[in-house]
Amino acid sequence: MTDLIDNHLDWLRGARKSPLTIRDRKLTLRRADRDLPYGLEQAADTEISTWLGNEKLAPKTARTYWEHLWAFYLWACDPRRDGLDYNPMETLVAPPNPKQLPRPVAAANLAAMLRGDRPYRTYVKLAALAGARCIEISRLDREDVTAQTIVLRGKGNKDKILDTHPDLWSEIEPLPPGPVARMSDGSRADAGTVSRRSAWYFRHVLGLKLPPHAGLHSVRHWYATTMLEGGADLRTVQEAMGHASVSSTQIYTLVTDPRRRAAINALQLPA
Repeated sequence: MTDLIDNHLDWLRGARKSPLTIRDRKLTLRRADRDLPYGLEQAADTEISTWLGNEKLAPKTARTYWEHLWAFYLWACDPRRDGLDYNPMETLVAPPNPKQLPRPVAAANLAAMLRGDRPYRTYVKLAALAGARCIEISRLDREDVTAQTIVLRGKGNKDKILDTHPDLWSEIEPLPPGPVARMSDGSRADAGTVSRRSAWYFRHVLGLKLPPHAGLHSVRHWYATTMLEGGADLRTVQEAMGHASVSSTQIYTLVTDPRRRAAINALQLPA
């Protein structure tokens, strides 16, 4: 079964899927192939259902595993390739996709993060003033930012073009060409490194007493909720956040009750 998994991963690379997707697919498929009684090749629907139903799996993890398996078997059972004849996923219902409420970082913590040094202060401003995800920060080059626009490249390598907040431009303008997020050798840092190192810096260098969830993504949540509180309409926030569906953005209306450049320029960082 290892050969078929490897062939699938090669296919994903040829389809130019993101390295993160390929890594997660690999980990999920190898784990399932190891855990299932007869591996992925001879797995029955009931065996996969039991595996996904393991009470130790968080609901979000079970849903992610299901999506990876569904995509794998759909590829493996394509009659145009020499793969599998039976798709055990056809009879399975996808686990619910849990919707988590956004958890914006507290204003006091955000203010403290902004007193940090580069590159972490830069990362925070990208999340707070452009709603950038860690993967978008990791893929950002200095050349992607001008005084007028910022181009963020995220999931599926899709570009999102936003207006540049003046405070963000003053932060980015002095940076050298190339990756904004760099390793010590000058190479590009990946999304996981940006996320982990930032979380460590906030807690162990700045000494912030942050909730477990607090990090760059919670700063992105602050971006969305603050725009809504400032009067931006839901469609504007959807585009600014890069959500494929407005249903994802609607979650933020549960946090705050109260159009594009105006909304972004209206953001005020805490002192």
